[in-house]
Amino acid sequence: MNTITTILIIITLLSILLNFYLIYLYTGKIKDSDKDGIADSVEETRDQIKERIKRVIEEVNDVGGAVKEVGNQIGDIPSAITGKPRTGRKPKK
Repeated sequence: MNTITTILIIITLLSILLNFYLIYLYTGKIKDSDKDGIADSVEETRDQIKERIKRVIEEVNDVGGAVKEVGNQIGDIPSAITGKPRTGRKPKK
């Protein structure tokens, strides 16, 4: 099989799939309440993924802050071993 034949087969298959999708949209088997051509289930999934990404980014930022704090306090360990007084935060009054 040559390249042109392969490309034509791929285009034909994509065309058939697109036609099925459009027929299902038109007949109402796939819900599209805002009539933008994108199924509501796909839009809902996209929104859920966006929300999950936002939460993951928040968690990564929190972990990064915690790691930074640990890095800041690691330097105090040698002083504690030698018996020097704490150099940490001043107690709140």
